[in-house]
Amino acid sequence: ALLARVGEAMATGRKWGVMFTHFDTLAAFNMAAVEDTGPWDTSLPQYFADNDYYRRLILAGWEAVNTNLEVTHHNNASSTIKADQRRNLINGVTFPLYQQYYAAKWGGEPGKERFEVPFNVS
Repeated sequence: ALLARVGEAMATGRKWGVMFTHFDTLAAFNMAAVEDTGPWDTSLPQYFADNDYYRRLILAGWEAVNTNLEVTHHNNASSTIKADQRRNLINGVTFPLYQQYYAAKWGGEPGKERFEVPFNVS
């Protein structure tokens, strides 16, 4: 069903950058949008790199499409963190630091951003 939505968007010329199911549990990326938006911010780990990327994608004029397609996500939390105690510890320590970096970069936490340019620098 996701691939059918992608095909429809491509056929109609819709300017879509990413199509979500359950956020990005399963997502499709338009490679033209990826090329236009540029690489992910490698200063940010999981949990913030994706939010940063989707913000930049939208600011570049690409649409983030919520397909509302149902997918099953069997874990309420990251399986990686659940399975690796060291990774869980590191994430617990670094998560607030990356959250602060993201907020400084965009003028707010994900969903509450105020800046249209990173760090409000033109």
